[in-house]
Amino acid sequence: MALVGLLYLGVNEYFRYQNVSSALLTNKFSFENLKVYKAESLMNDDTKQMCKKYKISFEDKNSNKFCQGFLVMEKSGKVTTDLLCQ
Repeated sequence: MALVGLLYLGVNEYFRYQNVSSALLTNKFSFENLKVYKAESLMNDDTKQMCKKYKISFEDKNSNKFCQGFLVMEKSGKVTTDLLCQ
């Protein structure tokens, strides 16, 4: 049973990373050392649909800055970022 739990956590972490990675690439970010700290579901007040909010950090290769903040992915494919790069 513990092996199934560990396998679930590993697969979940992999897909969380893949979702955030593809969203950043779609928004023309060039990055390395991506870390996804937290993922949570929330309701978009305007569309009344559920979306995913990720707390992330990465190094932006274009500006050579360390960025951290939030990325929100909606079911429609719209991605909103709230990042602070220093």
